[in-house]
Amino acid sequence: MPKRHHYLPQFYLKGFCPTDGLWVYDREKGECRKSRPKAVAFKKGFYAVQGSDGELDYVEVEKRLGVVESQAAPVIKKLDAGGALELRERYALAMFVALLKYRTTAFERQSSEFNEAFSDPETAKEMLAPSVEGVEALLRRAGYEEAGLPQMARTVYEHIREQGVEHRPGPNARLEQMLQGAYELGTQLTLGPLTVARAPEGCRFITADDPYALVARAGAQDPRAWEGAEIIPPGYESWIPLSGRSLLIAGHEELSGRYIQFDDAEVQTTNVMIAAQCERFFMGGAEAQLKRVAGELSGETESGWVLPGGVDLSRHHLSRTDGSS
Repeated sequence: MPKRHHYLPQFYLKGFCPTDGLWVYDREKGECRKSRPKAVAFKKGFYAVQGSDGELDYVEVEKRLGVVESQAAPVIKKLDAGGALELRERYALAMFVALLKYRTTAFERQSSEFNEAFSDPETAKEMLAPSVEGVEALLRRAGYEEAGLPQMARTVYEHIREQGVEHRPGPNARLEQMLQGAYELGTQLTLGPLTVARAPEGCRFITADDPYALVARAGAQDPRAWEGAEIIPPGYESWIPLSGRSLLIAGHEELSGRYIQFDDAEVQTTNVMIAAQCERFFMGGAEAQLKRVAGELSGETESGWVLPGGVDLSRHHLSRTDGSS
């Protein structure tokens, strides 16, 4: 029974270390060590589901994740080779990438912090019903019809303020949130614009224990204030390293469906951005590369939120649309 659950799949990590093994930089210790995909990015029982009898099932979620991984692996290889994706391949890739946002230790921490805060009655009131307008925005985001929405919002607001909210997350709350969030985000990514950035020969992308970076364009508002139905609000792009060779950019309309060629400086800037948001570890195929990235990191970066976009994509708007280098 597999109890060593990887929050970054082994096949995914292998894509960042084709020759010299996997190097891991520990930001907490300021140390770099050589390892292998099997020995990093895992926690014991991380996806264990508690049944009604109290027993833990270590297999069910692992099996579901394995299906997504087996479908995504050949798609990433196809992108590395410069191929064009069919719709079913876009869906497989989108679901895999969405899970990279929710299956991590970063989301585990965020989920725990949310549930802890929500367990306080007064905090729950402020989060769910800060105002009638706030309740109305939440109901609209949940998909309720506009007709009668103001009156419904006032009724809900008054009920929560008078009666309070009881929040008792179940033993599998994080896993339920993980699967639901990944499904909603994956659907959004499937239907949205996708771009693949390629690294030049002799230069490679790195990844991290929280590899899904949300990059704000100029003038974008705080995503935590977004009241629309989409998980990723307008004005933001998702940057996710797929392998040492390829990086997925989701949300850039002008470059939708294209391959673009990064230069060495753009890859380095991207790697620093990915490393800056990690929970603790970032990984790649060369010790010297990770130490160079670590040398450019400055200050503390809030993990899991918005990072400044340091790469200007405007020069790529007239680039080739196929996978040629």
